[in-house]
Amino acid sequence: MILDNQCKLSDGQVLTASAVSANTYDKGARGDNPTNELYLFVRANAALDSANHTATLQVKVQTADAVDGNNALSGAQDLALSPVIDAPIAAGTVIFLARLPVGLKRYFALDYIVGTESFNAGSVDAFLVSDPEIVGQMLRGV
Repeated sequence: MILDNQCKLSDGQVLTASAVSANTYDKGARGDNPTNELYLFVRANAALDSANHTATLQVKVQTADAVDGNNALSGAQDLALSPVIDAPIAAGTVIFLARLPVGLKRYFALDYIVGTESFNAGSVDAFLVSDPEIVGQMLRGV
């Protein structure tokens, strides 16, 4: 599977505390609205764990009409929220897989919400795919 950089929101992004995805998607950069047929896929790249094994992770999809000078969403609106996942989270675990929500504005990003305690290790990948079957193939190593 080939992913263009625009579709990668996080690529091995280390998570110890709550953070925003390393990249922001710009629908306007493509000159069309490809997000109608895209799915968001978030997985643990490296195992996420905490000292007392009580950390939690939740993923929030946020959108906005504009970004600031640091490419952060300006006036972000929350659109979707994943279930809470408890640590430890094994490498390769699917954290969130869903069709992109209705209501996306020009820009969107992810907000990783870490709760209870900080992770002391681990990272995540998050990207857009056009077909959830691709994700199944990735997970099976096809």
